[in-house]
Amino acid sequence: SKDNGVHASQAVSSGYSAGQEVPIQSWQSRDSTNRRDALAALIACLDAAEPPEPLPQPLSQLEIRRICDIFTRLFTETNGRLAQLFMEALARFVTRYHADLHDWLYVLLTRLLTRLATECLASQAARVQAASDAVMSAFPADLLLRQLLHSLIDHSQPALPGLQAHSLRLLLQLLPRLEPGALRPAPDTRLAVSRLALMARDEPAARRLLTGLARLNPAAMAALARAMPEGLRARLAEAAGTACCGNGTDSPPEGDRSSSSPGSIPDGPSPPPPPPALSSEPPANLWPGDASRRSNGEQRPKVLPLARPGSLGFHGNSRNGVGKSAADDRLRRWAERQAASQVPPPDSALVRLLKDLNNSQSLSHEDRKDRLQNLHSLLREKSIDSWDEHFKSVLLVLLETMGDGESDVRAASLTALQELLTAQPTRFADFLELTLLKILEAHADSDRAVSRAAEGCAKVAATRLPADACLRALAPIAQ
Repeated sequence: SKDNGVHASQAVSSGYSAGQEVPIQSWQSRDSTNRRDALAALIACLDAAEPPEPLPQPLSQLEIRRICDIFTRLFTETNGRLAQLFMEALARFVTRYHADLHDWLYVLLTRLLTRLATECLASQAARVQAASDAVMSAFPADLLLRQLLHSLIDHSQPALPGLQAHSLRLLLQLLPRLEPGALRPAPDTRLAVSRLALMARDEPAARRLLTGLARLNPAAMAALARAMPEGLRARLAEAAGTACCGNGTDSPPEGDRSSSSPGSIPDGPSPPPPPPALSSEPPANLWPGDASRRSNGEQRPKVLPLARPGSLGFHGNSRNGVGKSAADDRLRRWAERQAASQVPPPDSALVRLLKDLNNSQSLSHEDRKDRLQNLHSLLREKSIDSWDEHFKSVLLVLLETMGDGESDVRAASLTALQELLTAQPTRFADFLELTLLKILEAHADSDRAVSRAAEGCAKVAATRLPADACLRALAPIAQ
């Protein structure tokens, strides 16, 4: 103990690299005095020069990696004095080396959130909060947004009472720093926004966050809403209100609704254009990839809508419960006539299945299971042609039904997902981490049939998906 204290003092006085090895080893010592001396040495060395002035002896990349690994474990430190020193060292370390810590940021944020949610002593909570403030001010806002949104849908995180509230608080704290381009309609973002929409009824902070994000980038939020099932879309419209879907009595600052952004979602009681002027095709902005096809002169196939006419934005003012206006009825009747007059395309069976599964709350247990078995048959027979249009919808439906309350429905969903992995492995590139997390979560299911189906899914994923991409996705979970 005394020798280690001497080594730590030498590290402070002679430059960090000269005594680097001993303090790093001391952090892993069972003796709390050794760990305390090592943290004190690091704090003194990081204070040798004020940022952005360089340190006399900067840390190497290897030393930074080792410190990150040790800091990850120190978040569970129970000794009060050591925990205080650790939080002080963490704040200084992040302030000094944040540019080298981007790949550690997610682990850092989740550990901080867990500590914030579990810390009972006010004095320690204040130090954890100070370290959190240092992290939030050191890293780029768009990177923080992506990582915090991902933490909302990460099922590997502990279910702690205060964790959700602290996540929302950090996201609200981040809002003023965000540029519009920070919000992108990526799969993780859509799932996180869906989760926020579900939380919004009970969490005022979630409602404020959704409204802030919608005002930040209305077009991106509208694109995220269009990719959601009808029920979630209605909840998002209710939570985000005018800023997202044009609800309520407030007018957009840009002017009237007819001049709003092409990405906005029609959701108000204003009357539609006269029926003769309406196109026989569904609205173009509901179909991913249409713009590129039209620019190439390619005719889009006529495909039945994936949801009921109500999902196209005919909810009226959902916040006030007004959804039965004459304009809504006229527009709904027109949409039903258009759907009835369309010639079913080759993929119409898939479209009908997706339509039913998107509204699975109206289906019985047996009907949900039957639809998933039919979807599995379509995937196995390779009878689906237009994967560009349907892959995301199919994957989203399967991932959502993996959370069904009935075990045989969950098992059927995993079986269909296994077939999708076999049929279209290359299309999982943007959804790989999310898919693997859901499969891993299903392994812990109490029903044996579900866990067996998850094992089958995992085997196919391991053989069909790129090994390096799987390793990158799974490494943070293993840590």
